[in-house]
Amino acid sequence: MSTAAPLETYHLLEKLAVKKSHSKLLPQIMHAILAGMYVSLGGHCSFYFAGSLGVVDANTGKYQAASVGMTKFCQSCLFPFGIIACVVTGAELFTSNTMVFVAGIISKQTNWKWLVRSWTISWVFNFIGSLLTLALLSYLPETFEHDEHLKQYVIHIAETKGLGLPLHNFVKAIGCNILVCLSVWLIMAASDGAGKVLMAWFPIVVFIMCSFEHSIANMYGIPLGMCLGAKVSIHQLFVNNLLPVTCGNIIGGGIFIGAVYAFAFDVAYREHPRKAVAVDDGTHHIDDHHDDPAGKKVETKLRVQTQEMRVTSRHNTAHGTPPTVAPKSGMLPNWVSVPSGVLGGRSNTSNYHVIGQPQAHIDSHAHDGAQSPRSTNHSFSGADEAALGMASSKVYPSAGGPV
Repeated sequence: MSTAAPLETYHLLEKLAVKKSHSKLLPQIMHAILAGMYVSLGGHCSFYFAGSLGVVDANTGKYQAASVGMTKFCQSCLFPFGIIACVVTGAELFTSNTMVFVAGIISKQTNWKWLVRSWTISWVFNFIGSLLTLALLSYLPETFEHDEHLKQYVIHIAETKGLGLPLHNFVKAIGCNILVCLSVWLIMAASDGAGKVLMAWFPIVVFIMCSFEHSIANMYGIPLGMCLGAKVSIHQLFVNNLLPVTCGNIIGGGIFIGAVYAFAFDVAYREHPRKAVAVDDGTHHIDDHHDDPAGKKVETKLRVQTQEMRVTSRHNTAHGTPPTVAPKSGMLPNWVSVPSGVLGGRSNTSNYHVIGQPQAHIDSHAHDGAQSPRSTNHSFSGADEAALGMASSKVYPSAGGPV
C-alpha cells in the first residue's frame, strides 16, 4: 500500500471542489440521497450487531450494555462502511463537503454560491436518503421490533442523543467531523482499494468509541428510535441535536481540516513563495530561490529520450550554466512547467519538484535582449545524477498548483 504526499492529496481536494462545483443538479441530488442511504446502512448494521451484546433490565425495561467498551467497539467496526462507500462512489456527503468547499473557497477554486448550494443539497437529501432507509429497510420490515434487546438499544441511543444538551452535542460534533474528514483525506491519499478501507477505518472507529456526533448518522438513528418509542420530540430532534451537530460538523470539517490545510498548502505559499526543492526520499533538499536583477531569462526545453516530455523553465543567465539533470521518466505529464534551478541552474519561480533521470537530452535557448538565440545541447548519464545524490528521488508538485 502506498500513499500520496500530503501536498498531492491537497491538490486532489482542490480538484474535487472544482468537480463538485460543476455538478448538475439532478445527479447531485441522486448522489446526496445515496450518501444518506450508505451512512444509514452502516448505522443499521452496527445497531444490529452492537445491540445484541446487552441486556434489558427486568425492573426498568431499559437497555444495559454488558460491556460499554465492547458494545461501542462492535458498533464502530461496521459503521465505517457508510463513509467508505460515500467516498469511493463519489456520493455527496454533507460532512465531507464541509472540508472540500472550505478548502476550495480559500484556494479560490470555487465560490460561496457553490458552497451554499452544495451544503444545502447534500444536507437536505442526505436526510431524505436516511429516512428512506429507515422506512424501507428498518421500520416497515420490523427489523428491530422482534428483538427486545435491539429495540431498547436503539431507543437508548436515540434518547441519549436527542435529549442531550445542545452545547455538548455541538462540541462532540466538532471532534466527529475532524475524524470523518481525516478519514476522507486518508482515503484520497491511498492508492489501492485495500489501503483506502484500512486508512478510513481507524478514524471512524475513534469517533464512534468517543461517542462523537455525526449529523447524517443521527438523521437515521434518532428518527428510528422515535419510531420504536423513544421519548424524543421533533423539536428536540432538531434543536437539541441536528442543528447544533450540523454547526459543529461544519467547524470540525471546514475549519479544523479544510481551512487549516488550505492555509498550510495554499495561502502560506502564495504569501511567502517557497523555494523550489528537489527531494531525495525526504532527505536531500536543494534550495533554489533567487532574484533576477538582470532580467535575463533562458527558456529551457528538456526532452527525455525514454519518454517524450518537455519541461519549460525560466533560467537566469547571470547565475551559472543551464540545467544538468532531467526528470525521471514517467513521473511527469507531457508538458510541465518547472524551475530550471531544480535541475541545476537558478530560477526565481518554483512550480514543481523534479528528480533527475539518466540519458537526458537538453536544448537550451538563451534570449538576451534583441540578440538572436544561441543554442547548446547537453547529454547526461547516470553518473551525473548519482553525483547529485538524486538517484531515488521522486517528483512532487509544489505550491504553484496541481499537475
